[in-house]
Amino acid sequence: MPFPTLTTDRLILRQTSLADVDSLFRMFSDPAVVEFYDIEALQNRVQAEEIIDLHHRLFESKRGVRWGIALRESGTLVGTAGFFGKIEAYSSALLGYDLSPVQWRKGIMVEALRAILNYGFSQYGLNRIQATTDLDSSRSIATLKRVGFQEEGVLRESGFWKGQFHDVRCFSLLRSEWTTNRPL
Repeated sequence: MPFPTLTTDRLILRQTSLADVDSLFRMFSDPAVVEFYDIEALQNRVQAEEIIDLHHRLFESKRGVRWGIALRESGTLVGTAGFFGKIEAYSSALLGYDLSPVQWRKGIMVEALRAILNYGFSQYGLNRIQATTDLDSSRSIATLKRVGFQEEGVLRESGFWKGQFHDVRCFSLLRSEWTTNRPL
């Protein structure tokens, strides 16, 4: 199966490539981007190449799909988003996303996630998509709610980053909710 490319009014969601190393390095070397990740800010471009390799292996193994989010006008990669931890038997997957801070508060991630969620429910065979956030990650929480996710509760010490366990908020979106209540 070829990698699925998605387009929106302002974005192209495509497979990441070695041409994206500099953009990914700039993004993931910013401490604000990796604040709630289980990695430290990147120190060199080889680490960005490893992220691209991870994206490719995720897709090839059929455990998920991670798109590079590029601006349609310039082709510049500004983020990534997609599914991981896909469980075929349950038709479920986890959602993850990141965005360069210079693109925050422009509606880029909401636009990207709407295309990704539509693909997940209509083409990728998902019935349930789950996402978690840090308890106080107000921007991420607002993004998830804006695309229709519902908060299910707090998962105690379910997150692990920067050498310690963290409580996280759990959100989910079901195919039936997406098809009947798709947010504008």
